Amino acid sequence: MEATRLSEPQRRGALVAGAMYLYTIVGSLLYMSWLRPMLVVPGDLEATARNITVHPLLFRAGTTHEILMALAIIPLAWGLYVLLRSTHARLALLALCWRTAESILWALTGLVTLAAAQVVGADRASAFGVDQQVALLGVLLGANESALNVVILLTGLGSIIFFSLFLRSRLIARPLAIWGLVTYAVIIPFSCVKLVVPTLAALDMLIYTPGALFEIVIGGWLLYVASTSSPSSANARAGRRAW
Repeated sequence: MEATRLSEPQRRGALVAGAMYLYTIVGSLLYMSWLRPMLVVPGDLEATARNITVHPLLFRAGTTHEILMALAIIPLAWGLYVLLRSTHARLALLALCWRTAESILWALTGLVTLAAAQVVGADRASAFGVDQQVALLGVLLGANESALNVVILLTGLGSIIFFSLFLRSRLIARPLAIWGLVTYAVIIPFSCVKLVVPTLAALDMLIYTPGALFEIVIGGWLLYVASTSSPSSANARAGRRAW
């Protein structure tokens, strides 16, 4: 991408979007591959309840981190909107709406996870029996997993619009835009099918790893573009008014 093609608002949009891409994807990878497996044991609700009871602070810290990542989606989407609104304002706005909905729902799933911590807390032992605690924990974690599938669906819907606009505008390399389109075109139907067939979670690594790699690449690319762009003085003045 030629630096001269970026106005000052676009440069700032690329900077914000790139930084938020890297924060959300790296944070998600650390949370899902390191922290969550320490606490949530797939298929063993009793072990999960014990882990949460023994490490309540760690569980709450991880969930708070997840909520912060969810909120970071809004500046990410805004940055992409600013970068692409000159290509097609209405489609860029639609993509912004999809990704804003994603952010809100993802944050709400974090609140559901915090509710799970409340259910198995020591102070709830007198209110619920052990069996009741485990059953309620299963319901809340199941609701969390289902909601995350919808979150990923919203990610795909917004992102496929954004990257179709990238392909049209040629603001990023064409192969990179196509990679994004293919990635999210796979994620959208998979997340829908998982709502019906939750056991397909075994394929998560296969389906989502290319998407995680892509978001690291596009985040770094946007930061590079923002740092090497040199808008004209006229664009800079327009940027101060438009951003």
